[in-house]
Amino acid sequence: MARENFATLFIVWQMFYLTMCIARLSVKTAKWNATKILTQNYIMIIKLSLLTAAAHMCWQFSAAIFATQTIVIFVLVELEWLPQDFVLNYSLAHVLANISCYYGMFGNRYFFLSINHSLIVALIFFLLFRNMERGEVQMSKPKRFIHDLCFFISITYFVSDITDRMSVSSRKDSSEDINGHFINLFLTKFGLKLPNLVELLYLCNSSYAFLDTETLVQYITVFSPKLVPVTLTFFAVKFYLGRRKKRPEAEAIERAKNYVTEDFMEENLVTLQNLSNPKTTAELKNCLDLLEKCDYDYERYKIEKAKINPKSEEKKSFLYDVEKLRNEGKRNTAGEGKKAQSAKSGSKAKFQDAHAQEKVENPTEKSTSKQLETFYLYNLLQALFFFYFALAVAKLKFILTPFICLNAAILPPRRWFLDSTIRIYWVLTLMPLLSSIVYPGLRNMQEQYSPASVDNYELEELLEWINHNTETNAVFAGPMDITPMVLVATKRPIVNHPHTEFLDMKERTRIVYAIYGKQQSAEIYNELAKLKVQYVILSRRDCFLYTSNGCKMSDIWDFLIPEAKNNPRFCADLFQASVPNFLKAFINKKFLILQIFSTVQLELNRKKIII
Repeated sequence: MARENFATLFIVWQMFYLTMCIARLSVKTAKWNATKILTQNYIMIIKLSLLTAAAHMCWQFSAAIFATQTIVIFVLVELEWLPQDFVLNYSLAHVLANISCYYGMFGNRYFFLSINHSLIVALIFFLLFRNMERGEVQMSKPKRFIHDLCFFISITYFVSDITDRMSVSSRKDSSEDINGHFINLFLTKFGLKLPNLVELLYLCNSSYAFLDTETLVQYITVFSPKLVPVTLTFFAVKFYLGRRKKRPEAEAIERAKNYVTEDFMEENLVTLQNLSNPKTTAELKNCLDLLEKCDYDYERYKIEKAKINPKSEEKKSFLYDVEKLRNEGKRNTAGEGKKAQSAKSGSKAKFQDAHAQEKVENPTEKSTSKQLETFYLYNLLQALFFFYFALAVAKLKFILTPFICLNAAILPPRRWFLDSTIRIYWVLTLMPLLSSIVYPGLRNMQEQYSPASVDNYELEELLEWINHNTETNAVFAGPMDITPMVLVATKRPIVNHPHTEFLDMKERTRIVYAIYGKQQSAEIYNELAKLKVQYVILSRRDCFLYTSNGCKMSDIWDFLIPEAKNNPRFCADLFQASVPNFLKAFINKKFLILQIFSTVQLELNRKKIII
């Protein structure tokens, strides 16, 4: 089983836990005391560091995956969707994870020299200088974002350059190539760098090709059962029924009408006797119709009324001042006038306070809504990074697939719908969801349980022969996809494996795969003998056939060593004839095992001498 299979569990687990921490931010600030918040911060740092360390130790490419997570966190804190103390705790968790990996992997410096560690250190410095710098210079949000992004990239480059220089100064020939392996692979993928042998081998592997259209169609079918009912529900309900707000209660409607009538009488100096005038009645009806259009919201009515007749508010204020002076001149009746005015003002204030109370009924509603939006935005940005990885390297779609399924499951959130429309959504969801599951599920089960799809008799035959016919300490070399199976199934030592991010492993891969090239047999033999190889496994497919990407091993060597282009292929001679120092020990339809003698052959002054 590949190492990425173990790492995927911890990667998804870590990102799920981080999502839960983001969702709990509003609860912390609203309900928890300082002691509980501090305790939960410690728990978050410990759990996040353990999950991150487990993913790092299973698969070193996890550093590149968590680097994208760090970039997403930077974007969110720059947009002020995440608090700085939370991001600082996140950064400390990654630092602790790298320290744990360093000691857990017996002093492997890769975790301090990876791109993710450089981004984490840059993020910490950015948080420390962010507030200090913002207090000095005032900028618009777009300029501020570009300025902070350049500052963050500069710190990252500076830290990465220092770590690379430190690693080069202390690196031996057998140590690891820190960031170059993954970066060079992507540069070669898009034609920005001349490839070497290892990079060409990766590019000729169908797993490292661009994402195929069939997989893209499958991803679309995962979201389609949700996209169709969401679209239908939005068009049928949100844009039509959603605009019609709930009608207020009869008591609230009557109270609002009384306020509008009183305002109309004060503004136009109308008495109860004059209300029977047709002209006055028509004007009052226009005011009540405007109130109805505002859903009997008195505050909205006053705003709309001011837009229609701006001078009415000034006139109303003037009349109020006149009334106040008149009441002050009549000291005997001032008490009663003030009492009546106070009763009216108090009633209006009570009505306005009731509206305000409804708006601030839940003081954490806005904060909670923002945190929920942050939660969805984080997962969306993270999925976009994974989509880029999968689009460039098809093998990495196993990282994107869990996020596609999780986002399809949690979207859309319930708060996007009104209480009366959530049932309509689920009714519209059931049919597309069931239809998208039944037929593809049955077809997938038939394919997975087909005997022809799981058997590889030639490989099983090869492993059985190695178990029964070779010594337990016999050293094997061969294709990168076969030697790990030899190590796991037979416990025989191997000299090369797919972990080509190490410099010495790149060199060993070049030596072993030279057997598919057009070099001299003596040169190939000497290189293999120096590695103390006793058995070499050859693949007939690699020697004679083209891969699914149209690559051929001989063409790769013709590109790398053009001066040997006219020489015969050495692997073809090994399959079809007898070659000195290479003894055919096993052969079937797909594989050939060659035994190499223990003598060492050297070339001196263009003469072959056997010692």
